[in-house]
Amino acid sequence: QMCIRDRYQRRVHGRLPLLVLSFFVGLLAIEERNLQSTAPKYLFLVRNFVPLVGCTVNGNNSLAQFTGYTVQLIQKIAAEFKWTYGKDYGFECVPSYEDIYLRMSNSGNQMIVGEGALRINSTWTAKDIKYSQPTYPSGLRMVVRQKNIRDMWSFAQPISWRVGLGLVISCAIVGVLIWIYEEKNWKRQRKSEHVLNLIEVLYDVFSSFFATNSITLRKWASKLLQWFTWVYVIIFVALYQADLTGKLSSSYFELEIASYDEALGNGAKIATLEEYKSELGGRSFDYRPTGDRNQTMMAIFQDLDERKVDAVIAEVPLVDYYMPQFCNFFMLDDIITGTPYVTAFSKNVDQNTIYLYTQYLTKWQENQQIRSIKKQAFDSGNNPDCGDDNNVITIKELGGLWIILASTAFIAIILFILRKCGWCQTPSNYMPPYYEYYNEKTQLFEEQLKEAVHTELKSKL
Repeated sequence: QMCIRDRYQRRVHGRLPLLVLSFFVGLLAIEERNLQSTAPKYLFLVRNFVPLVGCTVNGNNSLAQFTGYTVQLIQKIAAEFKWTYGKDYGFECVPSYEDIYLRMSNSGNQMIVGEGALRINSTWTAKDIKYSQPTYPSGLRMVVRQKNIRDMWSFAQPISWRVGLGLVISCAIVGVLIWIYEEKNWKRQRKSEHVLNLIEVLYDVFSSFFATNSITLRKWASKLLQWFTWVYVIIFVALYQADLTGKLSSSYFELEIASYDEALGNGAKIATLEEYKSELGGRSFDYRPTGDRNQTMMAIFQDLDERKVDAVIAEVPLVDYYMPQFCNFFMLDDIITGTPYVTAFSKNVDQNTIYLYTQYLTKWQENQQIRSIKKQAFDSGNNPDCGDDNNVITIKELGGLWIILASTAFIAIILFILRKCGWCQTPSNYMPPYYEYYNEKTQLFEEQLKEAVHTELKSKL
């Protein structure tokens, strides 16, 4: 009996490690089944890429921890599918897009959807990963500064010096000709009266730009010449007003760099993220370590605003998000690279789901619903100081008019003082030619009236 008991004990002790191992393996299998039963049907893997996705790696996977344009778009699609978060779909934040593709290629039975600044990758396409239509236009674009070209002399921009000089000379010639036609007495005792008459006519001609001519002309040659001058003035003023309106309302910004090729040709200092180096062909740009993308991009745009760099290259969503926070930036039309973002699906996602997913995207792009989602996700970064108030005309921009007005007032004061001091007196019996003509007509009318009254009285007597 003792031999049998010893043999049984040795057999039990020999099998004890195997029994313990089997117990723990069973526990792990149960835990795995529990996890599979609680895991969402569709797992959306995303990476932190503000403003498309805001999330924390290894953080809480509750819906409140995920923000951004892409997250809002997926929630809207989930509502169409009538999915419940946590049961039918869920989010998980991963460090990079490489991790998304690796998890999708080893998805097993789990249906995984990749989102967050993903582009079509031919390497992973060959491994049965499928893609949706573009969810956001992307690619690398250049951002440059704009400078305000409005200043105190902006009102004179529509008039070149040649046009202004020609205008003055033509009006002066018209004034001299009218004076010659209308001068009644070339044998005046005071030669200064000729000068005064000429000044009076010139003033009247130049006043045609602002008021109706006040001279009563006698000669048809003068009337024809003055009529043509009015036509000339009307056309000029209309063109000036149209050009000035255009310049002061829309074309008051000028780009410091007009194109990507110009920036390269002029050796401009261009800042960008280090992760774009291969896409940019390794050009000698100011590459910044990505690190915290939000802080790095804000620092780059601040450097552009402070003129530490001449231009910035970034992906379109980053430009759309950060550029509105500054008032004088502009994204050039040049497309450096133009690959859009898409949604990636693991091979076990059924084709009908992918089809409906794409159909929703197409419908929302056509009826502008995607634009409203984008507006909601991107408007938080807008700078309130970049509103319409920056487009109004300021006191400083009217400085040239104030200078002209002040100069005119100063000259008028000098002339007033000279006249009061007797240095610039007008002859007491001086009357400009058109006043003489007006008086002659009045005198003729009075004489005719007197003669008519005298005849009437004589007939009655």
